[in-house]
Amino acid sequence: RELDGGRRQRVGIARALALHPKFIVCDEPVSALDVSIQAQVLNLLMDLQESEGLTYMFITHDMSVVKHISDNICVMYLGQLIETCKSDELFENTLHPYSKALLSAIPTVDIHAEKKRIPLKGEIVSPIDPKPGCRFAARCPYATEECNKHTATNMVKVKNVVGKTEAAARADLAGLTIKVKYKESTKTPGLVISQSIKENEVVTKNTTITLTISKKKETTPETPPSGGNTEPPSGGGE
Repeated sequence: RELDGGRRQRVGIARALALHPKFIVCDEPVSALDVSIQAQVLNLLMDLQESEGLTYMFITHDMSVVKHISDNICVMYLGQLIETCKSDELFENTLHPYSKALLSAIPTVDIHAEKKRIPLKGEIVSPIDPKPGCRFAARCPYATEECNKHTATNMVKVKNVVGKTEAAARADLAGLTIKVKYKESTKTPGLVISQSIKENEVVTKNTTITLTISKKKETTPETPPSGGNTEPPSGGGE
């Protein structure tokens, strides 16, 4: 007896779970299913993830599915990783032009929502013998000479670390070269009070960023006034 698409996917999931794995690669697991069955299979995968403590590598072209199931997202173009971030951050603060084009292609049921599709123009580079740099550069409206030298994974978005400790700032700015200056301040010692590169600016890795860190203001001890008699006056007379 033949099984429909949804049942076949459930059988495939059961076979994958038979050996009690901790890591499962899901390669387009719902691409051939209609929307209602997709939701059932995705909810099943998420329930199993919670109950069995599973980790998924979920491969798909459907960005709405990615948003529903993922915690962390990696966007690839012609085999090259171009953007990686938390799921919410990709949809709220998209950086790479290819990621923006993918998100613009997601259909919406809101007929009043203004949706501007971002068309991609230009030649696709050869995936067999790609040129150095970002493989999307030939189709990117923002491409510069730097894009032909650096891949997107060599780029870092600068975070705001003002008010954090030096250790926390170094963790947030991983990939950048940190230069530290100390300045006397009335603020809490050991905290970053300024940074040389603004928040959300995108720079290449190993770019030098200077952090100014507050230092306890030194106080000088009070000295007695010079001159005069310091001996207490003698009392009484002859």
